[in-house]
Amino acid sequence: MVTADLIHRYGWRTTCAVTVLAGLAQLALGCLRVARTALAVSPAIVHGMLAGIGVTIAVAQLHIVLGGTRRARSSPTSAHCPPSWRTCIPPPWR
Repeated sequence: MVTADLIHRYGWRTTCAVTVLAGLAQLALGCLRVARTALAVSPAIVHGMLAGIGVTIAVAQLHIVLGGTRRARSSPTSAHCPPSWRTCIPPPWR
């Protein structure tokens, strides 16, 4: 879907050119051994970051699991949850 949207938005030639340039950039960074600097980051930090992303995605989809409807907006609100669950969700901090 992402590739189809890019082709629709920017055209076939531009999408191919960007893909080739991204591949060349990866090869250049690989030859320069830039990725070795990533070893300086603790694996615990990486695992924590990935867990945080997973929790964010899960919470964003929680209203669907609870019987709510799908929506176009990406910010979760209690308005999209079933009526029986609205009383269980605390109001946002202001």
